Amino acid sequence: METTVHSLEDELGDIVAKARVGCGLTVHALAETVGMSSGDISSIEAYKLRPDREHIERIAESLGLDPGKLLVAAEETWVPAEPDFSTVEADVTKITVPYGAYGENCYVAACPQSCKCAIVDPGGAVEEIAAFIDERDLIPRFALITHAHTDHIGGLKQLAERFPELTLVSHTLERDSVTRGTRNRWEPAKDRIGLKMGSLNVVPLATPGHTQGSCCYLVDGVCFLGDTLFAGS
Repeated sequence: METTVHSLEDELGDIVAKARVGCGLTVHALAETVGMSSGDISSIEAYKLRPDREHIERIAESLGLDPGKLLVAAEETWVPAEPDFSTVEADVTKITVPYGAYGENCYVAACPQSCKCAIVDPGGAVEEIAAFIDERDLIPRFALITHAHTDHIGGLKQLAERFPELTLVSHTLERDSVTRGTRNRWEPAKDRIGLKMGSLNVVPLATPGHTQGSCCYLVDGVCFLGDTLFAGS
């Protein structure tokens, strides 16, 4: 399967804005500290300005960030290492969904004994996901939805039609968006209450923040985060 490298969704502007707010600083206060104008700081946070190395280092030090890492993030020369799933019982495969500038990662996690599988955040690439399931004779059991933004559920309706036995799982707050246009069974993702999938246990974890109904799913030592954690911050 060909690997496509996408930019990190957490860009320099995201990292600076989140860190500034976390430190309780106004745009004006940060600007004064690092010797820039308020307009410059606002432009950085709006992805319109990439400051020089000296100012990146000043910003990092003022916000308690690692200067070297912030510089690498600004230059867009770092991406996370590919996860190693070889040490877990579940068979986990990542399917990259083209979406905007960043892309989105869908995962298929399967029980090797029962061949039952879960599809995590099918944002698109419906034919690729369906072909993968068919080629490996997997039995679709759950669609695990971390949150209902379009880039994470864009392919859900089509997959639900393709696999009517698929149970849709999400936080109760995300139910309407997740089930809209489908006839599949829906089940709530209850915090720390496991769902059986063959010999595997699927444990939802409530992680509100990115959305009020955001949650993660722990499957045999692998935690699927959705947009709960961004690589840059």
